Amino acid sequence: MQVISVNLSSPGIFKISMDNPLELPQECLHKTKDGYKWSCFRDYFEALTSKLSVNAAMAEAIRLKNEGATSDCHLFAHYIGEDLLENDNFDLGKSFSTCVAGCTDGCLKAQKQS
Repeated sequence: MQVISVNLSSPGIFKISMDNPLELPQECLHKTKDGYKWSCFRDYFEALTSKLSVNAAMAEAIRLKNEGATSDCHLFAHYIGEDLLENDNFDLGKSFSTCVAGCTDGCLKAQKQS
């Protein structure tokens, strides 16, 4: 979810800005493990995949898992694979070849399910 803010601090300037979609959503990290909402991270991983790369998105998913911020990264890899497939106009061969191993191969498995 993106938040739109209005900055009227300078006279005569009307600026609309959005939260940085490439910034880790801190509110997602503060969920308890029992009440953890994996989908909270969907927009974040889709933005990383679309604006940076599959490699960057997977590296971030693996980092979060390795640092203990999340217990698993498999679903994050599904989000990455699904976004990759959509960005590649549903060319399964192209997106499948771009998936990165890791997170129990969630990126590859997302390709097979689509």
